[in-house]
Amino acid sequence: MQNLMKVKLQHSALDILLNEGKNKTQRRKNSPSMSSVYKRDELTFSKEAVRLQKAQQATHTSKNINIDKNINISSYFQRAMEQNMLAISNAGDSITSSSQNSAKYLDYHEIYRQIITDKYTALVEIAKQKNKPEQYIEQKYFDSACSWYASDLTKEEREIGYRNEMSVLRKGTTQGLDWNDSFFRMNNITLPYEEEVCAELSFNRQMLNNQINNIFHKSNIELVDGENYQLSVNPYDYYISVQGISEDKRYAMERALNVGNNGVNLWRHIYKCSTRDGAKSSQINLLSYHKKQTFQDVYQYTGYKLNELKPANETYYTSDDKDIKLLIQDAVWKNADVPYEFKEGVVSSIWKGITEIYQYGWDNIADMNLVISGNFLGLHDMEQDIDFGLGSSYVNQFLNNSQFKLLSNF
Repeated sequence: MQNLMKVKLQHSALDILLNEGKNKTQRRKNSPSMSSVYKRDELTFSKEAVRLQKAQQATHTSKNINIDKNINISSYFQRAMEQNMLAISNAGDSITSSSQNSAKYLDYHEIYRQIITDKYTALVEIAKQKNKPEQYIEQKYFDSACSWYASDLTKEEREIGYRNEMSVLRKGTTQGLDWNDSFFRMNNITLPYEEEVCAELSFNRQMLNNQINNIFHKSNIELVDGENYQLSVNPYDYYISVQGISEDKRYAMERALNVGNNGVNLWRHIYKCSTRDGAKSSQINLLSYHKKQTFQDVYQYTGYKLNELKPANETYYTSDDKDIKLLIQDAVWKNADVPYEFKEGVVSSIWKGITEIYQYGWDNIADMNLVISGNFLGLHDMEQDIDFGLGSSYVNQFLNNSQFKLLSNF
């Protein structure tokens, strides 16, 4: 993950944090839960935290709370959006994997991690102005008799604050992102699971859209408004077929698309979107997936294509009568990339898949060819309840009124 510091404007931590909350992100209206559970990225606060928040105005305000209140959260999201936009615009002319795309995506974890880092950097700068910074920090969090004791923090928040502030003072880094930091309580921040998932999927889809557009542009293929097509990816050789468009363009598009790892990465993108919660894709079938995966495993370890072998005795044989199961076993045990303690399990899993395909019969199991539709604006999911393409009801529902809209460049 690229460090958010690389895209920050030329401001010091104090400049960013102590700006009186200019352009501060909009607060959520819902009150936080009184429980202290963390479920599916929904952040809630303890009873002690809620009580302290209500009594805040009548008590001494610590430096921690002052900084928490004045952090310009929206500026962090804006800078992350600029970095994500840059990644999309530089998507390239080949289809990359979701993991490669995600490595360029700045998500809310990175944003809040940077906020927490800057917060404690600012607090340490204050501590360094004291004669004994470490003593000042320790008393702030644990000495209730001193005038700068952080009485407006919960016990847990003081422990978190102490660990992070001392870590920045001694090592220059925090101990990590803790969702129980006072920053989250003071800013009523919730961490909505669906919005973050939608933002990252939207980012990945836009990366893919740009990559395909760049592939077509490189091959002088021009799509006009009203031209729609479908891409179908074979699960065995990952060949991308094009349907629904003129023959001339179809051949040109297939030649342009079937290069390098474009097919496997497109298949995996469609599969990932088809298996998301709530998608309910009719393209996904567990038995078909087992067939696809077993084929790939056999080919990876032996170079043989399972559908070209002879079925017999709950296994398959090569043209020179070698049992594919024994070839798999030999190849896995000789493969240095498979850890010793996993070799037996890998062999057993592939054997099980081979037996399953033999029992059903290769031709009796549907092939998991995955299909997605497209036009000059981008790709849209088919044969499922949720479309993750831009402008879909799903994207509009979760990103229209969300700060995550910035992250996905929606």
